[in-house]
Amino acid sequence: MDKNPLSFRHETDLHQLLQEVKANPENTNKLRELVSLLIKEERYDDVLIYLSKLFELEPESNDVLELLAEAYEKVGNLEESIAAYTELVDRNPKNYHYWKKLGELFFKAGEYYKAIQAFEKHINYEEDSNIYLILSDLYRRLGNDIERWNMLQRALKLSPNSAEILVKIAQFYDEFGNTERTIEYLNKAKRYAPENPNIWFLLGKAYRENNKKQLALDAFHRVILLDPDNAAAYFELGQIYSDLADVNNAICFYEKCLELDPSFDEASRALAAIFWASGNYPKATKVLLAALKFNKSYETYQMLGDIYEDLGNRKKAQKYWALGKEMKNV
Repeated sequence: MDKNPLSFRHETDLHQLLQEVKANPENTNKLRELVSLLIKEERYDDVLIYLSKLFELEPESNDVLELLAEAYEKVGNLEESIAAYTELVDRNPKNYHYWKKLGELFFKAGEYYKAIQAFEKHINYEEDSNIYLILSDLYRRLGNDIERWNMLQRALKLSPNSAEILVKIAQFYDEFGNTERTIEYLNKAKRYAPENPNIWFLLGKAYRENNKKQLALDAFHRVILLDPDNAAAYFELGQIYSDLADVNNAICFYEKCLELDPSFDEASRALAAIFWASGNYPKATKVLLAALKFNKSYETYQMLGDIYEDLGNRKKAQKYWALGKEMKNV
């Protein structure tokens, strides 16, 4: 098969540039051309080699230093990337975009306190609701719920119509068991993003927790209308119909959930429980054995053992209990 003409041209250009740089290694223009082409080719290990040479020739160049910082991040060397961005902010502390990048890198490196400091320096120059959301998440990870809440409120003040921020506030309330406020903020969020299935899903969960089953059903039905492949929504519908003793609909939605995601353990056990309760032991065991092909869980083995004991088959019951015990001890 013939080479792609564009690819061939790039290879020719690259070969020519490499020869020119080799012949004149201090030609910064050619080094820049070579670096630019290597970046297009996403050859970042090579990019770093020639950028380092270029930086030796132009140590005061901020754009070269920034390219170095980006290249180090591309190859996963966060330490060197952070060092390069730190030098950039030392040279020009008012360039707050570098503080944001430093915050992102510290976050990625798991250095949360340093990430907070960097992001705060950014917002000293320019407030940004997205950065307040990141700060909220950082404080959540550090267990500081007061500052987490403060950051959410600052984000909301800047962007009062942001569905994302309203959802984050709803989730905050949900974590503290305030379902009424959770529902209130999720309803606000869906006004600004009515086609977002995640908002409807969270709303369905909140309605179910608040024992508002019809509203929960409506919300989850909206989810599968917007996202027909959402296995978790079919599971939730199965749960609600099971609560309402609507066995046929419960079975229907559990089976649809498993059709979309055969590894959905909870759906397998919920479906098996319905068959078991109705005396349909063959279907109950079939569902659980199918589930074990994907996840060998203690709960599934335990249920299988319980069903076989119910059938009077003590030998099989003990077999599955033992397998379950092995899984629990792993």
